[in-house]
Amino acid sequence: MQTIYQYDDMNVFNGVSVEIADDAGCPLGWTFSVPPPIPEGKYAYYLPPDWVIIDQYPTPPAPPAAEPTEAPTVI
Repeated sequence: MQTIYQYDDMNVFNGVSVEIADDAGCPLGWTFSVPPPIPEGKYAYYLPPDWVIIDQYPTPPAPPAAEPTEAPTVI
């Protein structure tokens, strides 16, 4: 058995780990890399292939701007 560690959409460790079979692959959003001890108030950020400790939770990117639409032409 081997342990894998889950990270969220922002690549931050969410505290979840599970054991999988030695011949199983690592699913998306998981890694074999062991996160470091995380001081209180800090976050473990997965920057493949390593983890780094960060002070603040990352800010999600802004959603893409909507394409401008043309007003209908009145004839």
